[in-house]
Amino acid sequence: MKLPKKIKIGGHTIKIKQVKSDTLKNHGSYDNWYKEIQINIDSTTESTQAEALLHEIIEAIKGVNNLDLDHKDLTVISENIFAVIRNNKIDFR
Repeated sequence: MKLPKKIKIGGHTIKIKQVKSDTLKNHGSYDNWYKEIQINIDSTTESTQAEALLHEIIEAIKGVNNLDLDHKDLTVISENIFAVIRNNKIDFR
């Protein structure tokens, strides 16, 4: 999967890094202080990386906008949006 090096969310630039499992034990993470998303690329499928990226983008939107959304709800939202996109072969290009 080809990932951008950074994305814009509102007025913020969010860095995106691909890291190995010795750096990150989860599929992905977002650090609101450093405005950085990390995606684990070791032993994970493309679809797992893609869903993790979508999840962390939503985490970043939540962090940048100080939204009150618990992790369980965010996970349900990101997994279902990802499934809709993939299952229906939606291409936004």
